[in-house]
Amino acid sequence: MAGGLLAQTGRVETIIYAEVQKTVLRDYLDLETGKMKIFERVDVCRFPVDRIRHPYAILALELNPTAIECRATVYGLDPAKIYVFRVHTGNSFGFEPTGSNLMFGSTISLPTVGVRDLSVASTQSNENRSNYKVTLTWSKPVGWPVVSKYYASIVELSPSNYNLSGAVWKTVAGTAYLGRKVLESSLTPLTYQIPNLKKGSRYGIRVHVGNNDGVDGFYPDMQLDPIASNTITVLLEDRPARPRVGVCKSSLPDRNSMISLTFAEPDVGGVPTSYFAEYQDCGSGPKPV
Repeated sequence: MAGGLLAQTGRVETIIYAEVQKTVLRDYLDLETGKMKIFERVDVCRFPVDRIRHPYAILALELNPTAIECRATVYGLDPAKIYVFRVHTGNSFGFEPTGSNLMFGSTISLPTVGVRDLSVASTQSNENRSNYKVTLTWSKPVGWPVVSKYYASIVELSPSNYNLSGAVWKTVAGTAYLGRKVLESSLTPLTYQIPNLKKGSRYGIRVHVGNNDGVDGFYPDMQLDPIASNTITVLLEDRPARPRVGVCKSSLPDRNSMISLTFAEPDVGGVPTSYFAEYQDCGSGPKPV
């Protein structure tokens, strides 16, 4: 993005373009027409001065707080490239030939290929079986720019249709930028654990890829990440817990060959739908006197 301070001269007919000399620089072309791209002043010279990008201008802004700056965005550049830019001004009489000072800039190089084989490796309940830990696994994406780190986003789905449409994703909490749990690795396959998921809940899970470019190396909008992985859903139920047998005694109609077992259903773990019993012959009981 090219930008600079511009006095409000009232010359609304002024136009700005990114001109390039034939020997070193080249014209920036309109991607739609293929002709030299011309930036109209009314479109680009209308932004309040960004004090963060221009700290040297703070004193001047105290004298002229309504000053504006021009911003022209250049599209269609190659990733991970260093560019030099020069801006020329013009009006109905033509363009001035010398141009501005040269300014260097570079394009960041975020990944363009995401994870496509995300799956659940295992689910594991805590000791008290009140919540679960899910272990994910996937292969490192192959392509350029190279992927070097990952984080997961998750959404708890609502019954009865568990629809992902309109879902608001949240990051798995961690200590990295924006409170994310980030895995940095060049290995493959990879594993990633998500703890403290509620028993009986169904979740949608996906993985985001990044590298060391940009603010934190990831696509800035998690909700609209164009290269987020395939989405998987997981229902956190597992085998039931153990029942407790309270009564074991001989039973009618034949007390000599029948024993009745009375037990309580477990109130944690998965919901039981069936039971089986096992037994062992421990020898003869005492003989009657």
